[in-house]
Formats: sequence, structure tokens, C-alpha cells
Amino acid sequence: MKSPFQLLLLALLATAACQQSDHQAATASTLETDHAVRERVAQLAKAYSHKDGSGFVGLTDPDGSVVYGTDSAEVNVGQAAILQQMQADFATVDSLHFGSVANYHSQATPALATAFFDQPLDAYVGGHRYHGLIRFATVWHKRDDGNWYLSQTLVSRPTKGKSSREVVAARHKQS
Repeated sequence: MKSPFQLLLLALLATAACQQSDHQAATASTLETDHAVRERVAQLAKAYSHKDGSGFVGLTDPDGSVVYGTDSAEVNVGQAAILQQMQADFATVDSLHFGSVANYHSQATPALATAFFDQPLDAYVGGHRYHGLIRFATVWHKRDDGNWYLSQTLVSRPTKGKSSREVVAARHKQS
């Protein structure tokens, strides 16, 4: 017969093993989600780079998606509006290409994930090259088919040298 101390020790070890197993399963699930969302981000960039509006829209949530562009008038709700925005975007450029994702940060639950990241963009407009950085804030929804779909995104063009810290430092230099 085991002593109360031995029983307590066994119970504690069993609890720790279960917690470790739960943590390992959660970590594996998080890594799987992160990989799946990163893959969808790559698919979006590829569709956009190839001027494939239908391919882009096919990655958005059919039950409701919103794409905020860089202009204040660019608030596109639903797949039809998003497709119109894509067609307008594509009409303004001769060619474009997204570079590698940088500054990627994500968080996820089993059915929702966010991914914030930057991507360099090379575009040719009227024979002139535009090279800049595009910043994305995205929300993804995992549907019953097991795939992740873009639910919301905000696109912006970050500035350089105009952060609040730099503005404050410039003010102090002037005083």
C-alpha cells in the first residue's frame, strides 16, 4: 500500500504530465495555425502580384470581409466590392511584385487569427518605378472546410522619419 505522500507525489506528477501534454498540443496547434495563415498571406501576395482579382477574392471570407485601402474612400465590404477595388488597383499599375514578409506578428484562437506584417512592393506605373513598404493588419477566420479566409484587412504605407519620437526629438532641437 502506498503512503499518502507517495499518492500525492504520483498525483502531482500525473497533473504535470497532463499539463505538459496540453501545452505541447497547444503549441503544435499554434504552429500549425501560424503556418496556415502565413501560407494564405503568401497566396494573397501572389494573387495581387499576378493581378488576379478573382484569386484574391477567393481567399476572402464569403460570409463577410472588409478591405480598407490606403485612401479614406477605400472601404470595401463584401467580395463584389473587394473585386472592384482589385480591378481598380490593377488598372493603375503596369506591373507589381511583393517582396518577402517582414515584421510578422500573429495571434490565434482555434477559429480566428490576426497577422500584422510589412511587405516591400515594387510597382511600375507609366514606366516609372515605385518602391515602397506596405503594412498589413489582417484578421483571418477558419471556416468549416478547415481553411483560413481573410475577414478584415487594413493596408497602409508607413512613413519614414515621422514617428512621434522623431517629431518630439525635432521639437526639442528647435527649442
